[in-house]
Amino acid sequence: MDNPGTSLIHPSSPPYIQPLIQSDLTLIERVREELVLRGINPPSWREADPEKRRRFFDEVRSILIDQGEDRIAVNRNAQIITDALSGVGLLDQLLRDPYVEEIFVRNGVVAVEYDGSFYHLGKLADDRYFENLAVHVADQGGATLRGDRPAVLIDLPGGERFTAIVPRLSTEGTAINIRTFGRRVRTLEEMEQTGTFTKINPSDLEVVQTFATNSEKSAGSESSRRFQSLQNTPDRFLAWMVSTLSGSLMIAGEMGSGKTTLLNALSGFLPVSAPIAALETFRELEIQHPFLLRTVAPAELSPGTPGVTLDWVLNVIYTRMNPAAILVGEVVGNEALQFLKATCLGRKALTTIHGGT
Repeated sequence: MDNPGTSLIHPSSPPYIQPLIQSDLTLIERVREELVLRGINPPSWREADPEKRRRFFDEVRSILIDQGEDRIAVNRNAQIITDALSGVGLLDQLLRDPYVEEIFVRNGVVAVEYDGSFYHLGKLADDRYFENLAVHVADQGGATLRGDRPAVLIDLPGGERFTAIVPRLSTEGTAINIRTFGRRVRTLEEMEQTGTFTKINPSDLEVVQTFATNSEKSAGSESSRRFQSLQNTPDRFLAWMVSTLSGSLMIAGEMGSGKTTLLNALSGFLPVSAPIAALETFRELEIQHPFLLRTVAPAELSPGTPGVTLDWVLNVIYTRMNPAAILVGEVVGNEALQFLKATCLGRKALTTIHGGT
Protein backbone atom coordinates (compact mmCIF):
# COMPACT_ATOMS: atom_id res chain seq x y z
CA MET A 1 0.00 0.00 0.00
CA ASP A 2 1.27 3.45 -0.84
CA ASN A 3 1.72 5.77 2.07
CA PRO A 4 -0.46 8.84 1.52
CA GLY A 5 1.53 10.63 4.22
CA THR A 6 0.66 14.26 4.72
CA SER A 7 -0.39 14.78 1.12
CA LEU A 8 -3.97 14.00 2.11
CA ILE A 9 -6.13 16.83 3.35
CA HIS A 10 -6.35 15.98 7.04
CA PRO A 11 -9.96 15.98 8.30
CA SER A 12 -10.63 17.60 11.65
CA SER A 13 -13.41 15.21 12.67
CA PRO A 14 -15.43 12.21 11.42
CA PRO A 15 -18.10 12.71 8.74
CA TYR A 16 -21.63 13.53 9.83
CA ILE A 17 -23.91 10.50 9.66
CA GLN A 18 -27.61 11.27 9.50
CA PRO A 19 -29.50 9.09 12.02
CA LEU A 20 -32.05 6.61 10.74
CA ILE A 21 -35.62 7.25 11.82
CA GLN A 22 -38.63 4.96 11.70
CA SER A 23 -39.61 6.16 8.23
CA ASP A 24 -36.17 5.10 6.93
CA LEU A 25 -36.62 1.60 8.38
CA THR A 26 -40.12 1.36 6.89
CA LEU A 27 -38.73 2.43 3.50
CA ILE A 28 -36.03 -0.27 3.61
CA GLU A 29 -38.65 -2.96 4.21
CA ARG A 30 -40.93 -1.60 1.48
CA VAL A 31 -38.16 -1.63 -1.11
CA ARG A 32 -37.00 -5.06 0.05
CA GLU A 33 -40.48 -6.43 -0.67
CA GLU A 34 -40.56 -4.79 -4.11
CA LEU A 35 -37.16 -6.26 -4.98
CA VAL A 36 -38.48 -9.72 -4.15
CA LEU A 37 -41.53 -9.15 -6.37
CA ARG A 38 -39.26 -8.08 -9.25
CA GLY A 39 -36.91 -11.02 -8.73
CA ILE A 40 -33.93 -8.76 -8.04
CA ASN A 41 -31.38 -10.16 -5.60
CA PRO A 42 -28.86 -7.99 -3.73
CA PRO A 43 -25.24 -8.63 -4.69
CA SER A 44 -23.50 -11.28 -2.65
CA TRP A 45 -22.16 -9.98 0.64
CA ARG A 46 -18.65 -10.90 -0.48
CA GLU A 47 -19.11 -9.59 -4.00
CA ALA A 48 -15.87 -7.86 -5.01
CA ASP A 49 -17.11 -6.35 -8.28
CA PRO A 50 -18.17 -2.72 -7.56
CA GLU A 51 -20.12 -2.63 -10.85
CA LYS A 52 -22.61 -5.23 -9.57
CA ARG A 53 -23.21 -3.16 -6.44
CA ARG A 54 -23.63 -0.07 -8.59
CA ARG A 55 -26.25 -1.80 -10.74
CA PHE A 56 -28.12 -2.84 -7.61
CA PHE A 57 -28.02 0.79 -6.41
CA ASP A 58 -29.54 1.86 -9.75
CA GLU A 59 -32.32 -0.75 -9.38
CA VAL A 60 -33.12 0.52 -5.90
CA ARG A 61 -33.10 4.12 -7.13
CA SER A 62 -35.48 3.18 -9.97
CA ILE A 63 -37.92 1.61 -7.48
CA LEU A 64 -37.85 4.72 -5.30
CA ILE A 65 -38.60 6.94 -8.30
CA ASP A 66 -41.44 4.63 -9.40
CA GLN A 67 -42.87 4.86 -5.89
CA GLY A 68 -42.86 8.66 -6.04
CA GLU A 69 -39.95 9.21 -3.70
CA ASP A 70 -38.78 12.79 -3.29
CA ARG A 71 -36.15 13.40 -6.02
CA ILE A 72 -33.98 15.40 -3.61
CA ALA A 73 -33.72 12.48 -1.16
CA VAL A 74 -33.69 9.62 -3.67
CA ASN A 75 -29.90 9.19 -3.85
CA ARG A 76 -29.48 9.26 -0.07
CA ASN A 77 -32.27 6.74 0.43
CA ALA A 78 -30.99 4.50 -2.37
CA GLN A 79 -27.58 4.41 -0.70
CA ILE A 80 -29.09 3.63 2.73
CA ILE A 81 -31.10 0.75 1.26
CA THR A 82 -28.15 -0.58 -0.77
CA ASP A 83 -25.95 -0.56 2.34
CA ALA A 84 -28.67 -2.20 4.43
CA LEU A 85 -29.27 -5.04 1.97
CA SER A 86 -25.76 -5.73 0.71
CA GLY A 87 -23.29 -4.38 3.27
CA VAL A 88 -23.15 -3.46 6.96
CA GLY A 89 -25.97 -0.97 6.83
CA LEU A 90 -25.50 2.52 8.20
CA LEU A 91 -21.93 1.65 9.19
CA ASP A 92 -20.87 1.27 5.54
CA GLN A 93 -20.64 5.07 5.33
CA LEU A 94 -17.95 4.99 8.01
CA LEU A 95 -16.09 2.05 6.46
CA ARG A 96 -15.67 4.09 3.28
CA ASP A 97 -13.67 6.72 5.19
CA PRO A 98 -9.94 5.86 5.26
CA TYR A 99 -9.43 7.72 8.55
CA VAL A 100 -11.87 5.49 10.46
CA GLU A 101 -9.83 2.92 12.37
CA GLU A 102 -12.54 1.32 14.50
CA ILE A 103 -16.32 1.57 14.82
CA PHE A 104 -18.11 1.03 18.13
CA VAL A 105 -21.86 0.51 18.57
CA ARG A 106 -23.46 0.32 22.01
CA ASN A 107 -27.25 0.14 22.28
CA GLY A 108 -27.78 2.26 19.16
CA VAL A 109 -25.08 4.81 20.05
CA VAL A 110 -22.12 4.92 17.65
CA ALA A 111 -18.54 6.10 18.18
CA VAL A 112 -15.39 5.84 16.11
CA GLU A 113 -11.67 5.85 16.56
CA TYR A 114 -10.80 8.41 13.91
CA ASP A 115 -7.18 9.02 12.99
CA GLY A 116 -6.10 8.16 16.51
CA SER A 117 -8.85 10.02 18.41
CA PHE A 118 -12.13 8.81 19.88
CA TYR A 119 -15.37 10.52 18.82
CA HIS A 120 -19.00 10.03 19.87
CA LEU A 121 -21.38 10.23 16.91
CA GLY A 122 -24.56 9.86 18.97
CA LYS A 123 -27.57 7.56 18.61
CA LEU A 124 -27.84 6.75 14.91
CA ALA A 125 -30.60 4.12 14.98
CA ASP A 126 -32.75 2.06 17.29
CA ASP A 127 -30.96 -0.86 18.94
CA ARG A 128 -33.23 -3.29 17.10
CA TYR A 129 -31.78 -2.06 13.80
CA PHE A 130 -28.23 -2.93 14.90
CA GLU A 131 -29.31 -6.29 16.32
CA ASN A 132 -30.86 -7.17 12.96
CA LEU A 133 -27.72 -5.91 11.24
CA ALA A 134 -25.54 -8.18 13.39
CA VAL A 135 -27.75 -11.18 12.59
CA HIS A 136 -27.60 -10.30 8.86
CA VAL A 137 -23.79 -10.10 8.90
CA ALA A 138 -23.57 -13.40 10.81
CA ASP A 139 -25.87 -15.11 8.28
CA GLN A 140 -23.88 -13.74 5.35
CA GLY A 141 -20.66 -14.92 6.94
CA GLY A 142 -21.98 -18.43 7.53
CA ALA A 143 -22.18 -18.04 11.32
CA THR A 144 -25.01 -18.14 13.86
CA LEU A 145 -26.04 -15.34 16.19
CA ARG A 146 -28.94 -16.94 18.01
CA GLY A 147 -29.79 -19.14 20.97
CA ASP A 148 -26.75 -20.27 22.90
CA ARG A 149 -24.31 -18.42 20.60
CA PRO A 150 -25.12 -14.78 21.35
CA ALA A 151 -21.83 -13.49 19.93
CA VAL A 152 -20.16 -13.61 16.53
CA LEU A 153 -16.75 -12.90 15.00
CA ILE A 154 -16.67 -12.40 11.22
CA ASP A 155 -14.04 -11.16 8.76
CA LEU A 156 -15.75 -8.72 6.39
CA PRO A 157 -15.03 -8.82 2.64
CA GLY A 158 -12.64 -5.87 2.89
CA GLY A 159 -10.62 -7.57 5.65
CA GLU A 160 -12.27 -5.67 8.51
CA ARG A 161 -13.02 -7.66 11.65
CA PHE A 162 -16.66 -7.60 12.75
CA THR A 163 -17.50 -8.59 16.33
CA ALA A 164 -20.98 -8.45 17.87
CA ILE A 165 -22.70 -9.39 21.12
CA VAL A 166 -26.48 -9.36 21.40
CA PRO A 167 -28.88 -9.56 24.37
CA ARG A 168 -29.16 -11.41 26.68
CA LEU A 169 -25.41 -11.85 26.96
CA SER A 170 -25.01 -8.10 26.44
CA THR A 171 -27.14 -6.41 29.07
CA GLU A 172 -26.92 -2.95 27.49
CA GLY A 173 -28.35 -3.68 24.04
CA THR A 174 -26.44 -4.82 20.97
CA ALA A 175 -22.67 -4.22 21.00
CA ILE A 176 -20.73 -4.14 17.72
CA ASN A 177 -17.08 -3.45 16.92
CA ILE A 178 -15.60 -3.22 13.43
CA ARG A 179 -11.82 -3.00 13.36
CA THR A 180 -10.07 -1.91 10.16
CA PHE A 181 -6.50 -2.75 9.19
CA GLY A 182 -4.00 -1.18 6.85
CA ARG A 183 -6.41 1.41 5.50
CA ARG A 184 -3.91 4.24 5.80
CA VAL A 185 -0.28 4.24 6.87
CA ARG A 186 0.42 7.07 9.29
CA THR A 187 3.82 8.73 9.38
CA LEU A 188 5.87 9.09 12.55
CA GLU A 189 5.42 12.86 12.32
CA GLU A 190 1.62 12.50 12.24
CA MET A 191 1.69 10.19 15.23
CA GLU A 192 3.72 12.73 17.17
CA GLN A 193 1.36 15.55 16.20
CA THR A 194 -1.67 13.60 17.39
CA GLY A 195 -0.13 12.92 20.80
CA THR A 196 0.92 9.29 20.40
CA PHE A 197 4.17 9.98 22.23
CA THR A 198 4.28 11.57 25.65
CA LYS A 199 7.11 13.98 26.33
CA ILE A 200 9.46 12.72 29.01
CA ASN A 201 9.71 14.88 32.10
CA PRO A 202 13.39 14.83 33.04
CA SER A 203 12.78 16.07 36.57
CA ASP A 204 12.81 13.43 39.26
CA LEU A 205 9.57 14.31 41.04
CA GLU A 206 7.88 12.41 43.78
CA VAL A 207 4.96 10.26 42.62
CA VAL A 208 2.36 12.48 44.29
CA GLN A 209 3.77 15.61 42.64
CA THR A 210 3.80 13.88 39.26
CA PHE A 211 0.21 12.74 39.24
CA ALA A 212 -1.02 16.02 40.71
CA THR A 213 0.79 18.11 38.11
CA ASN A 214 -0.16 15.97 35.11
CA SER A 215 -3.84 15.82 35.99
CA GLU A 216 -4.12 19.54 36.61
CA LYS A 217 -2.75 20.27 33.13
CA SER A 218 -6.06 19.17 31.63
CA ALA A 219 -7.79 22.27 32.95
CA GLY A 220 -11.38 22.85 31.99
CA SER A 221 -12.57 19.24 32.02
CA GLU A 222 -15.09 18.09 34.58
CA SER A 223 -12.79 15.30 35.76
CA SER A 224 -9.97 17.84 36.16
CA ARG A 225 -12.13 20.08 38.34
CA ARG A 226 -13.17 17.11 40.44
CA PHE A 227 -9.57 15.95 40.71
CA GLN A 228 -8.37 19.34 41.89
CA SER A 229 -10.98 19.32 44.65
CA LEU A 230 -9.41 16.21 46.16
CA GLN A 231 -6.63 16.38 48.72
CA ASN A 232 -3.24 14.67 48.45
CA THR A 233 -4.59 11.49 49.96
CA PRO A 234 -5.05 7.93 48.59
CA ASP A 235 -8.29 8.85 46.82
CA ARG A 236 -6.46 11.53 44.84
CA PHE A 237 -3.84 9.01 43.76
CA LEU A 238 -6.51 6.47 42.80
CA ALA A 239 -8.44 9.09 40.81
CA TRP A 240 -5.27 9.96 38.90
CA MET A 241 -4.49 6.30 38.29
CA VAL A 242 -7.96 5.62 36.84
CA SER A 243 -8.24 8.85 34.84
CA THR A 244 -4.90 8.23 33.13
CA LEU A 245 -5.26 4.41 32.97
CA SER A 246 -1.79 4.23 34.48
CA GLY A 247 -2.20 0.83 36.05
CA SER A 248 -4.49 -2.01 37.04
CA LEU A 249 -6.33 -1.87 40.34
CA MET A 250 -7.60 -4.45 42.82
CA ILE A 251 -9.61 -3.19 45.81
CA ALA A 252 -9.51 -5.65 48.73
CA GLY A 253 -11.60 -5.73 51.88
CA GLU A 254 -14.14 -7.64 53.92
CA MET A 255 -17.85 -7.86 53.08
CA GLY A 256 -19.63 -4.53 53.44
CA SER A 257 -16.40 -2.54 53.63
CA GLY A 258 -17.23 -0.37 50.60
CA LYS A 259 -15.14 -2.03 47.90
CA THR A 260 -17.82 -1.80 45.21
CA THR A 261 -18.80 1.69 46.36
CA LEU A 262 -15.22 2.86 45.86
CA LEU A 263 -14.91 1.20 42.45
CA ASN A 264 -18.21 2.75 41.32
CA ALA A 265 -16.98 6.18 42.47
CA LEU A 266 -13.65 5.77 40.70
CA SER A 267 -15.42 4.79 37.46
CA GLY A 268 -16.50 8.44 37.24
CA PHE A 269 -12.86 9.27 36.46
CA LEU A 270 -12.49 6.81 33.58
CA PRO A 271 -11.57 8.78 30.45
CA VAL A 272 -14.59 9.32 28.21
CA SER A 273 -12.25 9.12 25.20
CA ALA A 274 -11.57 5.45 25.93
CA PRO A 275 -13.95 2.50 25.33
CA ILE A 276 -14.57 0.61 28.57
CA ALA A 277 -15.76 -2.98 29.09
CA ALA A 278 -17.29 -4.65 32.14
CA LEU A 279 -17.33 -8.39 32.79
CA GLU A 280 -19.51 -9.71 35.64
CA THR A 281 -21.10 -12.93 36.87
CA PHE A 282 -24.09 -10.85 37.98
CA ARG A 283 -24.87 -7.19 37.51
CA GLU A 284 -23.54 -5.27 40.50
CA LEU A 285 -21.34 -2.41 39.33
CA GLU A 286 -22.84 1.04 38.67
CA ILE A 287 -20.29 2.27 36.16
CA GLN A 288 -20.23 5.97 35.31
CA HIS A 289 -19.15 5.94 31.69
CA PRO A 290 -21.01 7.08 28.56
CA PHE A 291 -19.67 4.35 26.27
CA LEU A 292 -19.74 0.99 27.98
CA LEU A 293 -19.62 -2.60 26.74
CA ARG A 294 -21.09 -4.81 29.44
CA THR A 295 -21.64 -8.56 29.68
CA VAL A 296 -22.96 -10.85 32.39
CA ALA A 297 -21.99 -14.53 32.18
CA PRO A 298 -21.26 -17.36 34.64
CA ALA A 299 -17.69 -18.07 35.68
CA GLU A 300 -18.18 -21.70 34.65
CA LEU A 301 -20.87 -24.06 33.32
CA SER A 302 -21.62 -27.68 34.08
CA PRO A 303 -20.70 -30.07 31.24
CA GLY A 304 -23.42 -30.11 28.58
CA THR A 305 -24.99 -26.84 29.77
CA PRO A 306 -25.54 -24.44 26.84
CA GLY A 307 -24.21 -20.92 27.04
CA VAL A 308 -20.93 -19.04 27.32
CA THR A 309 -18.65 -18.34 30.27
CA LEU A 310 -16.64 -15.34 31.46
CA ASP A 311 -13.51 -17.00 30.14
CA TRP A 312 -15.02 -17.36 26.64
CA VAL A 313 -16.23 -13.76 26.60
CA LEU A 314 -12.83 -12.43 27.66
CA ASN A 315 -10.68 -14.56 25.37
CA VAL A 316 -12.87 -14.74 22.28
CA ILE A 317 -14.81 -11.50 22.34
CA TYR A 318 -13.04 -8.82 24.36
CA THR A 319 -9.73 -9.52 22.64
CA ARG A 320 -11.45 -8.41 19.42
CA MET A 321 -13.45 -5.46 20.78
CA ASN A 322 -10.44 -3.45 21.92
CA PRO A 323 -11.45 -2.00 25.31
CA ALA A 324 -8.92 0.34 26.91
CA ALA A 325 -9.83 -0.99 30.35
CA ILE A 326 -11.80 -3.96 31.66
CA LEU A 327 -13.75 -3.87 34.91
CA VAL A 328 -14.12 -7.38 36.29
CA GLY A 329 -16.96 -7.96 38.74
CA GLU A 330 -16.12 -9.01 42.27
CA VAL A 331 -13.43 -11.69 42.48
CA VAL A 332 -14.57 -14.48 44.79
CA GLY A 333 -13.20 -17.53 42.96
CA ASN A 334 -12.55 -18.35 39.31
CA GLU A 335 -13.06 -14.69 38.36
CA ALA A 336 -9.48 -14.16 39.54
CA LEU A 337 -8.30 -15.90 36.39
CA GLN A 338 -10.27 -13.48 34.21
CA PHE A 339 -8.75 -10.51 36.05
CA LEU A 340 -5.23 -11.82 35.49
CA LYS A 341 -5.96 -12.64 31.85
CA ALA A 342 -7.33 -9.13 31.32
CA THR A 343 -4.06 -7.63 32.56
CA CYS A 344 -2.10 -10.06 30.36
CA LEU A 345 -3.99 -8.75 27.32
CA GLY A 346 -2.13 -5.49 27.80
CA ARG A 347 -5.28 -3.77 29.07
CA LYS A 348 -5.77 -2.16 32.44
CA ALA A 349 -8.10 -4.12 34.70
CA LEU A 350 -10.04 -2.99 37.75
CA THR A 351 -11.84 -5.21 40.25
CA THR A 352 -12.73 -5.85 43.89
CA ILE A 353 -11.75 -8.88 45.97
CA HIS A 354 -12.70 -10.24 49.38
CA GLY A 355 -9.91 -10.27 51.91
CA GLY A 356 -8.66 -13.86 52.14
CA THR A 357 -10.02 -14.90 48.71
